Amino acid sequence: MVPIFGYPTSLVPYSKLVALEKKGLPSYPEVIDTDVIDVDIKKTLDGVDVQDNRGTGEQPERKAKDSVSIFCSYSHKDESYREELDAHVTLLKEEGKISLWHDRLIPLGNEWEPEIHDNLNSAHIILLLISVDFIRSGYCRDIELKRAMERHEAKEAQVIPIILRPCDWESAEFGKLQGIHAGQPISTWDDRDSAWTVVAKQLRKTIEEKQGNKGKR
Repeated sequence: MVPIFGYPTSLVPYSKLVALEKKGLPSYPEVIDTDVIDVDIKKTLDGVDVQDNRGTGEQPERKAKDSVSIFCSYSHKDESYREELDAHVTLLKEEGKISLWHDRLIPLGNEWEPEIHDNLNSAHIILLLISVDFIRSGYCRDIELKRAMERHEAKEAQVIPIILRPCDWESAEFGKLQGIHAGQPISTWDDRDSAWTVVAKQLRKTIEEKQGNKGKR
């Protein structure tokens, strides 16, 4: 997702902007609250990408030399939560502290399984977005979680659960791990933005500690 130029809290899909730009459109109408504005496509895309590098997937992450790569494991039934997480770590991405990868970033036409395996095997941090749908997903648990825990046990990566919705998760494979939490599952907050802000701040602290430790080696 990309923040609209001049409206940083309003987000639109990167792939949508790229498609409109390829059609030669300079702008398009977008409803924000009760207003209809003309979104400047080039200026909005230039805020996250250079024109020669435009892709066909979602917004690419900016990577600094010491950027921490994060893999996001989640059930597609929790897509809205993943998008909220993505939005709330915008500053971490823009500051070059992290690159956040999920399967919606797979370019069109690419085989999805090798892309997932490559990113899962190279991530510094693996976030587990936990819900009953994650727990009952064969792919999430049998493939992604299994490999994540193998890398965690080998100290190759740090696995961090985030509890999205109430479920019986304590006895699961990841139940022994310290997670990033907002005191209660994200869905139970009256204001989910407040919950994600707590998560984003805890994640920032974890990232900065990890980058600080790198600098001491």
